[in-house]
Amino acid sequence: MKKKIYSILVVGSVLAACALGVDEYNEWRHDEMSEKPYTHTRAQFVRKALSNAEPIDTLVLGDSISEMTWLVDVCGKTYNASAAGAKIGDVALLAPLAIQRTRPKVIVLEVGTNNLWTDPTPSDDFKRQYLALVHSLPGRKILVGIPNSPAASDFVRNVASHVHAAYVEPVTGELTQSGGVHPTPEGAVVYRQRSQQACVSRTSPVS
Repeated sequence: MKKKIYSILVVGSVLAACALGVDEYNEWRHDEMSEKPYTHTRAQFVRKALSNAEPIDTLVLGDSISEMTWLVDVCGKTYNASAAGAKIGDVALLAPLAIQRTRPKVIVLEVGTNNLWTDPTPSDDFKRQYLALVHSLPGRKILVGIPNSPAASDFVRNVASHVHAAYVEPVTGELTQSGGVHPTPEGAVVYRQRSQQACVSRTSPVS
């Protein structure tokens, strides 16, 4: 029975790919996987894991880009509370518990890619949400740019300058997989190195 169901799913995926075309199919799959039920499930896993968390130096809040990257000890003792599919609002809901459990001195914030998946132009609402999230975070901050929107990355860079945070350029181009968002293995190493450099080279005042 399980094999039959699996076969149906595979055939369905192939038919969808043929009907939509590869690029459109990849975008459709991303939309499907980014629906709230999926993100909610991922966030629930993160919340459960946080129940065993202890105070650390650095907390990472982000989406699948950070979740899939090895960030252990990237900035002292580091806890990665990223959840695939997360948008700004999802991170804002998760952040209070993560901060309460880990009591970080530094927070790496990498979010916004899923907000801008269909339109790379950062709206006023996007900017408002992002600013509100940044201002709600305590301690030193490291803000990561958004790979699918140069305009949004410019906005994040300006926010970082305004709040005296470090800024990390997002991994783009050949260092990303199909779709230009998720880093390749080499890109993940670069992302880690950039975050590590931001940690040791810049200091922002405690808020």
